Amino acid sequence: MTHTSSEKQKRLVIVGFLAIPVILVVVFGFLPIINMFFYSFCKWDGISKTKTFIGLRNYAELFSRKENLKVFLVSIYYFVGAMIQLSLALLLAIILCGKIKGKTFFKGVLFFPNLINGVAIGFIFLYFFRDNGTLNEALRFFGFKNLPLWLTDSTKVNFSLAFTSIWRYIGFNVIMFIAAIQSLNQTTYEAADLDGATAVQKFFLHHFAGHCAYNSDKSDFSGERSGQRL
Repeated sequence: MTHTSSEKQKRLVIVGFLAIPVILVVVFGFLPIINMFFYSFCKWDGISKTKTFIGLRNYAELFSRKENLKVFLVSIYYFVGAMIQLSLALLLAIILCGKIKGKTFFKGVLFFPNLINGVAIGFIFLYFFRDNGTLNEALRFFGFKNLPLWLTDSTKVNFSLAFTSIWRYIGFNVIMFIAAIQSLNQTTYEAADLDGATAVQKFFLHHFAGHCAYNSDKSDFSGERSGQRL
C-alpha cells in the first residue's frame, strides 16, 4: 500500500507541474489560433460583436489583390539573404577551423553582433544607411555621386534590411557550423591531406559527407533509444 500511495503521489506531482504550463499554452497559444482561423471566414472589424460568415471570400481577396502578393515577392529578398548568410557562415567556419592565428579573436568579432540588442542595431543602421549617413558619406569621400537612398527608396530598402540581418546573425551560424565541424572525425581530413585532395574535394568528402553521416548516426541512435524506451 505504501508503494502504491507513493506512486500516486509522484503522478499527482507530475500532473500538477505539467497542468499549469499546458493550460497556459492552450489558453494563450492554441485557442487564439483556433479563433483566428474562425475569424478568417467572417467579415468583422475587430471591435463590434457581430461577425458575418462569408466563407472563403477573405482568402480569395488575399490571393487576388496585387498589394498582398507583393508581400510574397518581398520575402524573396530575405530568402536569398538567408542563403547568402548560411553560405558565408559555412565558409568562415571552415576557415576558422583551419590553422590560422587569432581564430578566437575572429570568432568573438563575428559573434558579437548577435549579443547586441535589436533596438540598438536598428539605431546603428538607421544612421549608417540614411541619406547623409555613414555609408553615403564614405562613398562621397571616394568620389561617388548620385548615391542611392538606402532607406527611402522602395527598390533599395529590402537590400539594406537583408544586409542588416546577415550582419547580425552570421556569427551565430558560424559558431554552430564550427561546433558541427569539430564534432567530425579529424582522421579523414588528415587522410585527405596525405592523398593530396584539393580544398573543394575536402569540403565535399569531409565536411558535407561527414555532416550527413553524423546526422544519420544521430537519427539511428535516437531511434534505438526510442525503441528501448518502448
